[in-house]
Amino acid sequence: MAGVGLDPVAEAKMTAMRWADSTEGVQVALHDLGGKGAQVLLAHATGFAGRIWEPVTAHLQDGVLAALTRHRRYVFESLDAARQNFSAKDPFQSFTGPSLEAYLQHCFRPLEPNDQPGPESQPPAGAAAITLACPRQDESELYRLGRYHGLFERLGEITCPVVIASGARQSGTPSHFAPAVAAALDLSRFLQYPDLGHFGPQQDPARIAADIGEAWRSPPTRKQPT
Repeated sequence: MAGVGLDPVAEAKMTAMRWADSTEGVQVALHDLGGKGAQVLLAHATGFAGRIWEPVTAHLQDGVLAALTRHRRYVFESLDAARQNFSAKDPFQSFTGPSLEAYLQHCFRPLEPNDQPGPESQPPAGAAAITLACPRQDESELYRLGRYHGLFERLGEITCPVVIASGARQSGTPSHFAPAVAAALDLSRFLQYPDLGHFGPQQDPARIAADIGEAWRSPPTRKQPT
């Protein structure tokens, strides 16, 4: 699903409207906050199939994440400096090389003269300086407002097949309630990867891509009444 930006819920609704009259099946595979948008999409459309890794559906410690994000470093003197910084810390040091490069290439942009970094992160001199493509105050707001979407209560509205996948279960992360999300869906299957974490698709993209393909070929079936 293309176009999931600063408001994944709004983008999901727009995508559902765009494909509402399509006779072709549509498949989405998304992660984390994008997974939340995908679930909204699935609740507004038919003919879709979803494969979602640890969606942000229920309440998390969004206040903590919002505070941390507001103070994260977001200006680097070069792409190479950013690469050295992220490759030495969690969770990025568990990414494959290509996954980390994709993050760097798509999540940063050149620092412009009119950018206004805070005093704790003055822009380095030189034309190679880069900054986060998503302003940290915007990312912080996504976490702060994450508790208000009410999506968990609406999971029963989703009528198309969905595979919910998760890494090892950890308290305070989407993996903690991923099994409950799968259980609340009528056409669902839950997959857990104990050797992976919240960023499983970036840790082992080849395996996850293969499993996504298998999910398309063998979608979940309706649960039998107990």
